[in-house]
Amino acid sequence: MILHSKFLRISPTHRLNRKYQRGRSLGHLAWHIVLTLGEMGDKAGLKVDAPPENAPDPNTASVIVAAYEKAGSSITSEVKQKME
Repeated sequence: MILHSKFLRISPTHRLNRKYQRGRSLGHLAWHIVLTLGEMGDKAGLKVDAPPENAPDPNTASVIVAAYEKAGSSITSEVKQKME
């Protein structure tokens, strides 16, 4: 998770709307990763502190990074708790 977070921190906000493969923007792809943490965690029976699956794409990289780190930390805590 550290790699994604570092990548998003150095990505300028103005690049979030640039379209890449299949017309998806960098911001949309990054946000999809954040939403997937919550979705997959839920399917695994974990209570992940992540935005709902239908949350709209944020306009800034800092919002994506904060949500990513929050969800990642939440998953880590949940897994550690389940392993005890």
